[in-house]
Amino acid sequence: MPALAGRLSHDAPGVQLFSKGPDFRHIEERMASGELDLAIGHCPAAPNSLIRRAAFTEPFVCVARYDHPAMVDAPLSLETSAVLRHVQVLPQDSPMYADAVDAALADAGLV
Repeated sequence: MPALAGRLSHDAPGVQLFSKGPDFRHIEERMASGELDLAIGHCPAAPNSLIRRAAFTEPFVCVARYDHPAMVDAPLSLETSAVLRHVQVLPQDSPMYADAVDAALADAGLV
């Protein structure tokens, strides 16, 4: 957000930028009413009436203790990752990212 705000203040000084927490359940109504002009985030269920474009991709990363037995020189496989105990750090009140991980694991037959 800081880089975007800085760029907008330079390139479009009349534009106002407001940041709100995700509420993709009502995105179509909020855009239709003019309350919202743009949404950036993981929104796989966005209505087809909205214009959707990939803005960026962000890889998942694994953080483990230095001497964890599953950590070897080779990359951690999806299969190994799926059977290990883990935690997910997610934005408050935003299960959309957890749902994406669960769906990807299910699609791979790992849950």
